Amino acid sequence: MTDRRHSQRDEEDGFALLLVLWMLGFLALLVSQTLATSRTTLRLSNTTLQRARLETMADAAITTELFSVATGTSGANGVWKTFGDGKGLVQVRAIIERNKINFNAVNVRLMQALLVASGPPPDEATTLAKAIFIWKNPTLHELVPLSQGGERSRCVSLGAPFHTFDDLGVVPGMTRELIQALAPHISFVQIQGTSPLTNDPVVRTALFKAGLVSRRLSILEQAHQKEDMENDQTLVVVDAKASFAGGVMLRHVEVTLLPQVRPVPWRVMRWETGDVERSMNR
Repeated sequence: MTDRRHSQRDEEDGFALLLVLWMLGFLALLVSQTLATSRTTLRLSNTTLQRARLETMADAAITTELFSVATGTSGANGVWKTFGDGKGLVQVRAIIERNKINFNAVNVRLMQALLVASGPPPDEATTLAKAIFIWKNPTLHELVPLSQGGERSRCVSLGAPFHTFDDLGVVPGMTRELIQALAPHISFVQIQGTSPLTNDPVVRTALFKAGLVSRRLSILEQAHQKEDMENDQTLVVVDAKASFAGGVMLRHVEVTLLPQVRPVPWRVMRWETGDVERSMNR
């Protein structure tokens, strides 16, 4: 009888020990899951905080630069300016989009003239200018017929404006070398007509070849052109690059300056975040 009681007690003690071990294992699993969730939440919080800090730094630099341009304190000459301390760094630049040619807003003649001024022979430039126009306006293909046997693109036109050089690159006949030659002279956002007072010799040659401006402007014509430029709404493009604690954010802004409007002398056309590079998780 005594041996049976001892055996029963041993079984009870073994079951209790097993129950305790099971509870300890469950608690250990629960603690590890809680710690992992906490670390993930903390990492996401840090990421969100750093992104907000980078965005604030970039937007503050952009706003400061826009006020400087609008008040004439500094010119929008495309030169990068650097601000910051040991903790954070911001680079910002502003460019006035006025003296380029916007392929979304000009006719085939001016496109062809710019292409010729950039290298291709006239016949090839004419075919390519028509292809660019039709690519953007597929419903008007009957008004600008292409020559037979022209190159076909693997892509299909969506009939939308060009926004990037990648968009332009899918047009039949467009090459990477030609895009590199055109890049300094074209814009996809410029809203004003191209001024004949531009300092860009390629653009000026294109305007002359297209019959839009004489080789030389009289003093009176130059004065009228300058007055029109001053009265025109000016499109300003501002880029900012903010760096902080291993993170990098690019911000891109396009605004129309309105010098007489207060308190904010511009109208935002586009404000977006570019590529974001992070090293926090590396």
